Amino acid sequence: MKAASYAFGVCSRRRVALGSDDGKTFSGVPTAVQQIANLLGIKWDDKRNKQGCTPSDGHVMSRNGEPTQYPTFSECSKESWDERTQMSLGLRPCYKLNVSLMSTSERRTPYTFFNCTEPCKNITGESQNNVLNTPPKSNEDSETREICKLNCCPDYDEKFNERRKGAPDGMPCGLFKVCLQQVCVSVPRQWNEVSKVPMNTDVNYKKITIKP
Repeated sequence: MKAASYAFGVCSRRRVALGSDDGKTFSGVPTAVQQIANLLGIKWDDKRNKQGCTPSDGHVMSRNGEPTQYPTFSECSKESWDERTQMSLGLRPCYKLNVSLMSTSERRTPYTFFNCTEPCKNITGESQNNVLNTPPKSNEDSETREICKLNCCPDYDEKFNERRKGAPDGMPCGLFKVCLQQVCVSVPRQWNEVSKVPMNTDVNYKKITIKP
């Protein structure tokens, strides 16, 4: 196993997670998403008798510490998060989600890190200075054109020795949309408020800053 964390450990002394990254291909990002989700109480997809929630369906919580087919959470994962939130209502908060603080680090994805803007511009229709520019009309229907399944960046392909197919993660595929694991997804919007998450625990506040 390449990663580990305590299920719903964020409000206990077990608020820790371990993961690994190869230091060159952003391989640790999916692992971090999985383990943070596990710490927050989102359940793994182990319901083999429920369509869309099985390990073979390939969502984020389908394989612990391993790459998954899709960058999305299953409906079961979303329901478990809703249930955990409902259970916590009215209880004393144990941590805060302060998403009003802007990250000082540069927003970089494999698309920008591997200098894919220029070689992929015929697909995305974007310029060097506009990371989320609107693709031309001929590219608007990303599902029809399957933009995220197209190879366009030699440096990216070389880094993976051509083992990974499709567009680099972070490549624009529509207005406020980017490619992740060959899937065109919406870019998360930025929040400007502080949320308190209540839990029944004696542990003091733990402040978590969510960075984009």
